[in-house]
Amino acid sequence: MEILVHAHSGLRYVVLGLLLGAIAIAFSKKDAGTSKIYLFAMVSTHVQLLLGLALYTWSPKVNFSMMKDAFYRFYNVEHLTGMIIAIVLITIGYSKAKRMNTAKRHKTVLLFYSLGLLIILASIPWPFRANLGGSWF
Repeated sequence: MEILVHAHSGLRYVVLGLLLGAIAIAFSKKDAGTSKIYLFAMVSTHVQLLLGLALYTWSPKVNFSMMKDAFYRFYNVEHLTGMIIAIVLITIGYSKAKRMNTAKRHKTVLLFYSLGLLIILASIPWPFRANLGGSWF
């Protein structure tokens, strides 16, 4: 269980780095090899989702009888829902962008990946968020 937690926590930095890289490339509108970083960013979010779903299945932090407690509500509903919405946005952005010409592709990726990144940042249990038990790694 602890290996999954550390893998999930550590992979968040890979996901954030790839999303920031994809957004930076989309903003700069460079075309050389952009589809690869867009793809890697999307795939990394999907891998993170699979690790998260495994944790969601086995984690003691998921306890539906304690929904009045902010800690359990965050892990039961808010974290999962936010991340799924973000991953859906990123996937839609990638799927739409790969069928477009270069200028529209970058705009589409910039919009969808940026929205996904904002939702991810809001849904991560950062250590400075009150009583969520998050850590830097």
